[in-house]
Amino acid sequence: MNAAIRAVVRTALYLQYEPVGIFRGYEGLIAGQLQPLTASDVSGILQRGGTILRSGRSAAFRTPEGRKKAYEILQAHHIQRLIVIGGDGTARGAQAFLEEYPDLQILGLPGTIDNDLYGTDLTIGFDTAVNIAVEAIDRLRDTAAAMGRLFLVEVMGRDSGFIALHTAVASGAEAVLIPETPTDFDAIVRVLERGWQLRGSDLAPAPARWLEQLGVGLLSGHRAEHVAPDTQLLVYSPAVPVGNVERRAARAWGVPELSLPEMLARLTRGRRVLAVAGTHGKSTTAAMLAGILRRSGAEPMVYAGAAPLDEPSCGRAGRGALAVVEACEYRRGFLSLAPRAAAILNVEPDHFDCYPTAAEYEEAFARFAARLPRGGLLVVAEADVAARRVAAHTAARVETVGFSLGADWTAQHLRPRQGRYRFLLYRAQRLLGQVALAVPGRHNVLNALAAAALAWESGARGACLLEALAAFRGLRRRLQTQMLPGEIAWVDDYAHHPTAVREALTAVRAMYPQRRLICVFQPHQAVRLTRLLDEFAHSLHNADLLAVAEVLRAREGPPRAHEATACELARRAAELGACVLPEHAPAEVAAAVAERCAAGDVVVALGAAEMGWLRHELVERVRVHRAAG
Repeated sequence: MNAAIRAVVRTALYLQYEPVGIFRGYEGLIAGQLQPLTASDVSGILQRGGTILRSGRSAAFRTPEGRKKAYEILQAHHIQRLIVIGGDGTARGAQAFLEEYPDLQILGLPGTIDNDLYGTDLTIGFDTAVNIAVEAIDRLRDTAAAMGRLFLVEVMGRDSGFIALHTAVASGAEAVLIPETPTDFDAIVRVLERGWQLRGSDLAPAPARWLEQLGVGLLSGHRAEHVAPDTQLLVYSPAVPVGNVERRAARAWGVPELSLPEMLARLTRGRRVLAVAGTHGKSTTAAMLAGILRRSGAEPMVYAGAAPLDEPSCGRAGRGALAVVEACEYRRGFLSLAPRAAAILNVEPDHFDCYPTAAEYEEAFARFAARLPRGGLLVVAEADVAARRVAAHTAARVETVGFSLGADWTAQHLRPRQGRYRFLLYRAQRLLGQVALAVPGRHNVLNALAAAALAWESGARGACLLEALAAFRGLRRRLQTQMLPGEIAWVDDYAHHPTAVREALTAVRAMYPQRRLICVFQPHQAVRLTRLLDEFAHSLHNADLLAVAEVLRAREGPPRAHEATACELARRAAELGACVLPEHAPAEVAAAVAERCAAGDVVVALGAAEMGWLRHELVERVRVHRAAG
């Protein structure tokens, strides 16, 4: 940059022009930060990095009013010719400026280390960037070899791999990942497996044969000895506190740590990230989106919070350039991601252990929306007021989903049948076709609309979109239904927020309109129950018989005096007209429900934790009764 500035200034002086420097780019032009430049001003600047005029982004210059102000500044200083040096944003700004004020003469010099400007072979700054990257690799190589370590160097480039490609060739890298070519992560994993071992621990790990087949060791409980001295990276859930025994052991051995969201950010670099955020509905929408993309021929990387019914896990490495990620707001984890397009399904106060107020919760979503780039897409629910407020913070294009004709993506002529919906799908008031969902619930229609909007943005079109939505069979613990002995229908759902509880019970009621509905709800976290006690009580009204199990105190210490309890929630629900069982201890709840359950009943288990204890008691009761004749 400085070499170009020096050449321009000295050439202008030679031709007897009066060069003027504009500091901080278009922003400085609007602010009138102009200064005449002399030969001495550009002396000795060739070896200096960056630019002596400094750079800056200008939101004001993107508006006609801002460009008018800039034009008036130029007129006041009698400047008719501009030389602009920069990347695609600078070039687009210059083009818009020239179209509005054709009397100007503007010369553009491509200056970006990314080397990603159309129509250019090499841009100013690119050679310097490659040389610095090669020098860095040369310094790292001997140290890494001495320690027997693999090292990965990330360079700039956004959506272009010029720096990475030239650096890899010049430095003799073993492999190079560039965004223009889909990365075969499975192949990379196979290479890493030659020298890396993967293992994980949980307080009570569920059986995962597919992981064991891949050679991943599963450890029960959290113990310091699980972290070996030669461990090179520890990835932890944001729910695992800093004082966890394995995290302490990692720090003692000098093992670097990454939270799961931070690891996801690394895994998705170089891919076009499609993120699904919201208080609830994220897992289902992400899985729907992944299904559409796969049917359309893409092979996206996928990370969601629940596994599809017909797949062993909730993740997929993928070979394509897209990544579908469930973006969880817990502890602001989704702010680690860099999405190109995203959906915010709903914004309702939750996670009170890290968001004490509704304003803080909404502010986190606003920051997430602000991470989307200009030219990206944000999808929000038309009827969710908070989600629409959040959308005001993004520079991306915003599209809405809803049931009204005013939404950009809308479902019309809904026809329910046993809780499942058939509807006509419209985009921008244009009919795309009919969708027949296999998953129950009106809320899943909105999830399908959001998935369709993100898939359309990624190139999915025509029948594959409609067919993929119809083929989606659901996720584990998302209204997952099975028939138990004795003609008892068992419905298992992850719902642990009042809105999700209400939607789940409404859907189940529509699925089994003539049957008695028994609901067992286990609140997740006392702080959530305390803050949303009245909302929970109203959300449970759709059950014929209700049992409230003791609160699952996840990530919480001993009970406090002011906290709401299962007994209090049961009392509130009874005051609203619900028929509520008096038992709250899990074993007593299971026995009471099993005693009252009859053939043809529907038992709905709601809560963040699985209620295997309840299902086992129901099955055992039927077995004993059959044995007794």
